[in-house]
Parts: sequence; structure tokens; C-alpha cells
Amino acid sequence: MQRIRKRIITDETQRRVAVQIEYTDWLRIERSLHLQDEETKITDLARYNGVISLTEEPLAYQARMRNEWSLKCARSGLRAPGAQECLN
Repeated sequence: MQRIRKRIITDETQRRVAVQIEYTDWLRIERSLHLQDEETKITDLARYNGVISLTEEPLAYQARMRNEWSLKCARSGLRAPGAQECLN
């Protein structure tokens, strides 16, 4: 096992809050754990095509849900549509 050079970062009360390592060590760790950079990950969305079938257009569904919340808030006397109290 190779040694990792690290610095312990502490806050003003000397509590350990972070570890800082050399970038070359980080690259070695990533390689050994088979991690990929988020930017290099590519998701093939085509494989999800047709997995679900919608019975309603998404924007129409969203409008209908918001309208239901607004009506519920109006009936309860609250003025903020979408407020947590309206959803209970």
C-alpha cells in the first residue's frame, strides 16, 4: 500500500473538519477505486425510450396538479399556493 500525503484541516476550535491530499494522490485513489469524473460519465438515454407510457401530457399534468393545490389552499384560507399546510 502506498503512503498518501495528507494535511488535516481544523477549525478555530481545533476540531478536525477536512483532509487535504495532493492531486496526484487523488488521481491514484480514483484509479484504484475505478471512479470516473462526473464530466466523463455518459448516460445513454435511448435505452429508456418507451419504458413508461404517459396517459397525459407532462405540462397538462403539471398545470392540473398546481390547480388542485391552489384550490385546496383557497378552501383552507391560506394564500400561498404550494405551502406545506396546503398539501396536508
